[in-house]
Amino acid sequence: MSSHTVSLADLSSTHRDLLWELSQTGPSESGPLHHVLSDYYTDGIDQTRVCDSLEELIERDLVTKQTHQTTEGGSQ
Repeated sequence: MSSHTVSLADLSSTHRDLLWELSQTGPSESGPLHHVLSDYYTDGIDQTRVCDSLEELIERDLVTKQTHQTTEGGSQ
């Protein structure tokens, strides 16, 4: 883990908007986040840009990636 502190000035507007939306809604997937930002950005925003920006936030330890665990039914 890095001791480097990230300030809001170091982030792009997309990063800041994603962080804001996540702070308001809690955990979310890229699809719903893309939908919200598409409504917000007058020129639209590409799904790939949203995914790439989320990955960058994860790499900077600003967002935690959660995985979905599935449970298989039935007896073994």
